Amino acid sequence: MMMDVSSLLHKKRGEKEYNLILKNIKLADEEEIEFVKDIIFNFKLQLLNEILTISGTIKTKVALLCSRCIEKYPYAINLNVFEEFTVNPELEDEDISLIKNDKIDIEKIVSDNVILNLPMKPICTKDCKGLCHECGVNLNKALCNCIKDKMDERLIILKKYFDE
Repeated sequence: MMMDVSSLLHKKRGEKEYNLILKNIKLADEEEIEFVKDIIFNFKLQLLNEILTISGTIKTKVALLCSRCIEKYPYAINLNVFEEFTVNPELEDEDISLIKNDKIDIEKIVSDNVILNLPMKPICTKDCKGLCHECGVNLNKALCNCIKDKMDERLIILKKYFDE
């Protein structure tokens, strides 16, 4: 979703507030992440001299796969956003993006911020037991009958040494 900011850019100062509800956004360079709730993006555009800032909040809920038990679980996202833009190429750096054609990409801002705030190793609960390494059963839902002290045959000699 490209937002035209030309009316604001032709002033020295100005601000506008927006309350957007976004649906069906594709997160850049991510495997399929399912949005459980619509994305609510409330933000304020402020222009001071040649710098346009976007500050606001993003609220949504996504379904993530737990890295231990491989079950989907809802993950709430509630984050603050602060982005800076300019039309002056001399002011562009790693923190200030250049505005092209008087438009900014709202979906890219949302996508980048959501991706940066997703956990690297999602875990459904702090006490998730994960999967059994032998049979693959989800240990949160059932117990397995696997032998827990199964030892690599090559290490049995060492075990006998330490047992003595």
